[in-house]
Amino acid sequence: MEIKIISEKDNFLLKRKEIIAEVEYGNRATPSRNEVLEEIAKKFNVNKNKIEIDYIFSSAGKHLAKVKFKIYYGQA
Repeated sequence: MEIKIISEKDNFLLKRKEIIAEVEYGNRATPSRNEVLEEIAKKFNVNKNKIEIDYIFSSAGKHLAKVKFKIYYGQA
């Protein structure tokens, strides 16, 4: 599974980073929220408790999914 960042925005007021990314998952089923969460935690080197996934939308006929998530800076 490969994660490609489309947009990244720091929200200092709410102490979080808002990210939209594309996830390429090859010839498999759309990955679960937990699988995507683990990959994001590895890529950004953060605890899974500091990540909140808003949505995962898969593209019809492609092995791509668009994911919107937030990474919080504060204590978890």
